[in-house]
Amino acid sequence: MKKVYLLHGVAVVILILWFVTADFATPSSRFDQIITQLNGGKCTYEIKTEGDIAKRGLFSGFIRRSDSERCVIDAVNILTTMQEDGDVVQPLIIALQKYRNVDSGDGIIPIRSEIASVLGRLEDKRALTPLNDILLTDDLTVLSDSASGRSAYKKQTSFPAVKEAIKTINEANK
Repeated sequence: MKKVYLLHGVAVVILILWFVTADFATPSSRFDQIITQLNGGKCTYEIKTEGDIAKRGLFSGFIRRSDSERCVIDAVNILTTMQEDGDVVQPLIIALQKYRNVDSGDGIIPIRSEIASVLGRLEDKRALTPLNDILLTDDLTVLSDSASGRSAYKKQTSFPAVKEAIKTINEANK
């Protein structure tokens, strides 16, 4: 009788693990999954070390405190390697307009700065207008939901990265 309960327990654990890790409503292609991650959806991929792109482990989200912000930055950097899979510039422009740099309480997470830098490296003229639009705003850093306690809030913007991206794009398209 004890063996039956043990087998049932193992089966339940397996079903729970399958359910937690199952990829139910996400797109099937890697490119689509990265776009979903960029838009704040399921965090499927991460950069382990420079250039090392891997599927996230089951417990990856417990390791990084500012996980949602880091997932977006991972998606931004992964997209630079996927230009042959589809248009990466347009989703990055949308993300540039959606996100700001974030104060996590432990420091600044440069989401918008990272997006601007990547757009600069891609040298696509479509990014010029949205980048210039940012320079016309306050572009304040926002406080992360994951920040514990009161943060030493800083008025840090993504302006340096945006200006550098504009310069790089203009020089490449002379």
